[in-house]
Amino acid sequence: MKKLVSRGLDLRGNQQSERKKAYFEWSATVVQGLRGVHPGLEALFDSVHDRQSELV
Repeated sequence: MKKLVSRGLDLRGNQQSERKKAYFEWSATVVQGLRGVHPGLEALFDSVHDRQSELV
């Protein structure tokens, strides 16, 4: 953790939560562009994305 803090990468509390939310938004955009390629992976992604509030 000390190395992360010294590099300005110390993400605590709300800052870490906001970063996770941004990642969920970004990943949804990427997956949307790939819909139809692999229905199994899409279903897995959707099940995780639906749990976003639990995971962030």
